Amino acid sequence: MLPVLSVAYGLRGGAAVLLILAALGEETFDIDAVEVVKLWVVLSTAVLVAVFLAAAGRAGGAAQESMRQLVSGRIAPVFYGGTIAVGTVVPLVLGAASLIGGTGLVLLGVIGAASLIGDFYVRYSIVKAGLYVPLHGAGLPAGGEVN
Repeated sequence: MLPVLSVAYGLRGGAAVLLILAALGEETFDIDAVEVVKLWVVLSTAVLVAVFLAAAGRAGGAAQESMRQLVSGRIAPVFYGGTIAVGTVVPLVLGAASLIGGTGLVLLGVIGAASLIGDFYVRYSIVKAGLYVPLHGAGLPAGGEVN
């Protein structure tokens, strides 16, 4: 699931950079098409994060504890604030508003910046919440040396 999430966030980051370039005055592409793509990419990444959390919650062991750290543990404020609020809600609300009421260049820049911030925080949150099962006790000698 993590490779799919990573690819989706890579596409999302590319669309965010295009929005920021549009806000800076680079008009070498169809900005309306980029806005629509950006909105769909944000929606799809939100769904992928939900699927990732659901799958991790059912996996048990280290994956389940990592998910718990994301949603209610030490990483939860960063996850909810950076990933969900800034990285998902802000781009969705502003993107929908721009589609309904027209697009301002500053608004495009804010959508792109919020999206990039969310991209950073989703990766940061997942890495910080990640736990590993040590190899000690998995058939290796106590010192971890293999003869």
